[in-house]
Amino acid sequence: MTATDADPTATRAAKKEPRLDFEELLLIGIGLLIVTGWVLGIVLFVFSTKPLTIPEAQPAVPVVSEDAFQVGTSRVQNWGERIILVVRRTEREYYALQGTSPTDGCILRWDAESQRVVSPCNYIVYNLSGNVVTGLTTESLQRYSVFVRDGVVYLTRG
Repeated sequence: MTATDADPTATRAAKKEPRLDFEELLLIGIGLLIVTGWVLGIVLFVFSTKPLTIPEAQPAVPVVSEDAFQVGTSRVQNWGERIILVVRRTEREYYALQGTSPTDGCILRWDAESQRVVSPCNYIVYNLSGNVVTGLTTESLQRYSVFVRDGVVYLTRG
């Protein structure tokens, strides 16, 4: 019987098994995490059907198709955290105004009969230029630009 047959620890010491310490395992784990993130990002980019958009960063926002937007009606459009009231007054006339009252934050409504924008909370009335017609405020509404392209109504910053 040899000395290595009798003592199993002597066999391990003679072979010198490679072992990874904590720092090496940590580096390997971080490397795998980075590679996985890159691969996932590439796969999502290649196979995405709709591009990621941030509403506040967009130069224009589609509102609705022109066919679905009847003359004399209005639409409320969210643009990020903003609420905008879009009005189709005639066949070719569109207006876009701040959709909330600057005095109390109430959602504004389009009154087709009077051709005015009304705040139902404080009974403030605005014209389509955003100016106060009646009410206890002098603060006008912010205006936005509207255009039509390929049958779709778009909203842009004024």
